[in-house]
Amino acid sequence: MVAGDLGRYMKVVGVLQARIDSSRLPNKVVLPLFQDSPMIAIQSQRLVNSGIEWWLATTTKKSDDLTSKWAESLGFKVFRGSVDDVLSRFQEIQKITNADWIVRATGDDPLMNSEMVLHLITAAKSASESVDLICDIPNNRQFPIGFCPEIVRGKSLLKISSSIKPTENYHKAHVTSFFLDKSSSALVLPELPNRANWRWTVDTDVDLDMMRKLLNLIGNNWIDQDYVETVNSLDLHPEIFCLNLAVKQKNIQEG
Repeated sequence: MVAGDLGRYMKVVGVLQARIDSSRLPNKVVLPLFQDSPMIAIQSQRLVNSGIEWWLATTTKKSDDLTSKWAESLGFKVFRGSVDDVLSRFQEIQKITNADWIVRATGDDPLMNSEMVLHLITAAKSASESVDLICDIPNNRQFPIGFCPEIVRGKSLLKISSSIKPTENYHKAHVTSFFLDKSSSALVLPELPNRANWRWTVDTDVDLDMMRKLLNLIGNNWIDQDYVETVNSLDLHPEIFCLNLAVKQKNIQEG
């Protein structure tokens, strides 16, 4: 529980969505990124210091037995559900936890961290009832793709399934995209440097190469290094952050 506006306490839980299968980079969540640590272990350890309860939302496929075991070993609770309807996994976790807000992190973004989770929770404390989603708005981002998680109102997640048209089923894969043009609010942190053109997500071999080089640059401080420190490190090494700038991010409609 964290204190919200007017002293009301609100329940916030974190959900990391991850699965073994990936069309562009198979098995990426368990690929080693730094020494012998796979991506799911690095991301999990960077998130857990936020002080909230964390869940893994993965699939019922046999291949995700490994994903589940990794998460459990790192202290996550695990929910396994639909392969394609990721939204339904989040909805079931909301029903179990009765969370007021859910922090959504994605398993291909290993640099997401507690620093940004706490910024999102602070923003949620004072959010108006008309706001369902707080995030780094895709069309006007401040941070590298793959760095900033999202926070979404739990009760609103339960209501949207009936509003999603059959031609818009991609919203079920992206969980929060339904709210972007309807009831979202930007996370604005002007004190932090803008690096919206950078790419800190791992979706291709080129992304994987960049992330491995970045983590080797950071070294053993990777668990605690914050955003400004990472930006400062990369500013001195354009040969690293330029590696994957040309990789095209998939459109929401591509699922």
